[in-house]
Amino acid sequence: MDLLADQLWPDLDGDRALHTLRTTIYRLRKLIGTDAIVLEDDHVRLDTQHVATDLGRLWTALAHMRNTQLTETERLDAFDQALRLYRGPLLPGVALENVAEERSRLASVLLNEALAFLLTLDPTGPAAALRAHRLRTLAPGVTLPDALNRLWPA
Repeated sequence: MDLLADQLWPDLDGDRALHTLRTTIYRLRKLIGTDAIVLEDDHVRLDTQHVATDLGRLWTALAHMRNTQLTETERLDAFDQALRLYRGPLLPGVALENVAEERSRLASVLLNEALAFLLTLDPTGPAAALRAHRLRTLAPGVTLPDALNRLWPA
C-alpha cells in the first residue's frame, strides 16, 4: 500500500500519503460497499463480484468483438462499445511498472483486436469505413493492412 500511496499522493510524506489512502479506502467502502474493496497482502483491489469497472467492460467488449458465434451486428456493437470505453492510455499519470505494462498491453490488444475485426468486414461497406475512421482517431500513427489502407489513408 505504501507504493500506491506514494504514486497517488507524491507530494505528501509517506505517513500522510498512507493515511490519505486509508481514509480514501474507508470512504469508498462507505459509498460502494465494504466488500467492493479488498485489502490483501498489502495490495488493494476492487472485487469484480461487487463492482463493475469500465476496464472490465472494455475487456468484455473485446471478447465479444472476437466471438465469431455472435452476429456481425453484435460484434459491431461490441467494437463500438470498446472504442467508447477506451479513452486513451490507462492511468497515464501513474508510473507503477505493473500499471505501465497493463497500459501498454491494453492499447496493443485493443488495436490488434480492432484491426483483426475490421479485416472480417466488407472493406467497401460503410460499417468498415466508419469504424476504421473511429479507430484512426485513437491511433493516428498506425498503418492499416493493405486491405483497409484506402479506408484509413496515411
